[in-house]
Amino acid sequence: MLTQYFDQVEIAGQSLLDFLSGRSEARDLFTLKQVIEHCQVAAALIGAYSSEYPLIEARELQPPFDASPYEYKDLPGFSMVALDRPLDYQAEIFQFDLLKDPSASTRPEQTARRNLEAFLTRLPRQWHAEVNQRLGGVDITSLEHYPQVLNYLFHMDRGHLIARSESDRFRLLGVFASFPCNLDREIKSFGFKIGKFKPRDNQRYERNRLFVYTYLMELFGLPIASERRTSAALFSRMLSNLHQHFFISVLGNSDRTLTFLSSRGRGRWPLVEKIALVSIDGENRALLDELERGGFFIDPRRRVVIFKVTYTQHHYNPENVIEDRALSVEDQEIIHPRTGRRLSGLDVLKTEQSRLIRLNDIVRGEFQGQIIYRGREIIHGTEDHDSRLKFLGAWLAKYRRHILSYADRTFSQVCRTLDSYLGDPALANEFSRDSAVYQSVVGLVNTLKQEYELLKVKQVLEDGDRLGRARSYKERLAALLDFLSREKELVDFDQAVFAKAMFYFDRVLERPYFIRRYLNPKRRARSAYEKEVLGLYREVLLRKSQLEWRYYKSSHASSAV
Repeated sequence: MLTQYFDQVEIAGQSLLDFLSGRSEARDLFTLKQVIEHCQVAAALIGAYSSEYPLIEARELQPPFDASPYEYKDLPGFSMVALDRPLDYQAEIFQFDLLKDPSASTRPEQTARRNLEAFLTRLPRQWHAEVNQRLGGVDITSLEHYPQVLNYLFHMDRGHLIARSESDRFRLLGVFASFPCNLDREIKSFGFKIGKFKPRDNQRYERNRLFVYTYLMELFGLPIASERRTSAALFSRMLSNLHQHFFISVLGNSDRTLTFLSSRGRGRWPLVEKIALVSIDGENRALLDELERGGFFIDPRRRVVIFKVTYTQHHYNPENVIEDRALSVEDQEIIHPRTGRRLSGLDVLKTEQSRLIRLNDIVRGEFQGQIIYRGREIIHGTEDHDSRLKFLGAWLAKYRRHILSYADRTFSQVCRTLDSYLGDPALANEFSRDSAVYQSVVGLVNTLKQEYELLKVKQVLEDGDRLGRARSYKERLAALLDFLSREKELVDFDQAVFAKAMFYFDRVLERPYFIRRYLNPKRRARSAYEKEVLGLYREVLLRKSQLEWRYYKSSHASSAV
């Protein structure tokens, strides 16, 4: 049973305590998910909390996700799948040890004992005596006892299963479950589908494999991480493709974040939600006062709350400048630890202005916090220039997608802040001590600026004017010509950005309507306007050809794809 947490929660008009005492039953998958979610948050997050608990920073819940370099063996870890149907044991597409519903048996006490024995065989021996003492004679399949059973499932290597029994009630019907995970097949299938791989092209595969792997995992709210989380992600993909009604929850020992994947998502992708214990920034005084008055804190001294983020997936589109964006934040909520009330409409993951303040603190060496650099090195603070450069590089990589969405004025502020630090001649000696890291950050900043410029050109080419009217081809070609005239600047573009620019330009020049009206008019003379457009078109072609020749003649000899 729950004690001081979630004791006032109501679900579908019933008390959570009623569900966990057997007085009420979850009749549908959505109600079940709410019951299980509260149980898992209480046991796996709040139950493991202490004054030394390694809180995650809120920004870690913002895509792209970093894999934690630490493994906290003493913290809970588990995976679970819930299916909205009875089981067909032999026909199921994954392996698990079956438990049976005692209420549907002619010998319920004997069935309950066999379930407990099957449970114990998959549990480390050190827990057997305690489990026998606390759960002996108990129906462990009943959700009435799920909170107690869950504490021991944390010590079981594999997943557990909830489904409908013969009596049509949701019960714990499987333990030691192995979720199928053919990672090689999924990566290759997805890579070919989105055009990143081609048959018998090993070099292309080598260049793009990590991109495909990272993108695929991010679609399911996870970084490239442990087998437990990888298998949960790919199993949710399999269940979605089979049009199953389900939800999966998974918690790694390293990430301290509960990830839920459910069939309530849009289209073919599962809905992704994450719940973690985070500390609210002390600068947001108004929010802190509201949380304190409302009793939202788990630990007022550390300003710890239960924070939930809901995400939405994006279909891969090679035409996007930010083509690696697989997931973005849709909603943020703080959950009350007693009533379960949701405080929404928040921006705990930081506003643009907050990020500008953070950036200023980083370059000044005044930011106290930690970040993961290149997926393997934890940088604590920004006191010296080596850590400051690494922190800055990791921070820019984390927020790149968001910075590219800024308005011109805000983006200019970001650039001025970066240039004032990276271009400071007084720091040349400091930067020379680790020139590889410095050049890496400078390269990242330059690429960021190039991507932003390309996004602006793309908007001119594809969006309407300020009144929403479509731009004429004359206006589009003039914009292309203006951009191509900056040849000295463009030859230094990153290969991927340059290739993307040429792709956009070709798409404008090769549109069927443009070809039909301006290049191949049938049985009519061209108007003066059409001749003017055609002249611009020829000039754009010439400039584009000259630029590509010069670009690939220089140091950019390999393909950017």
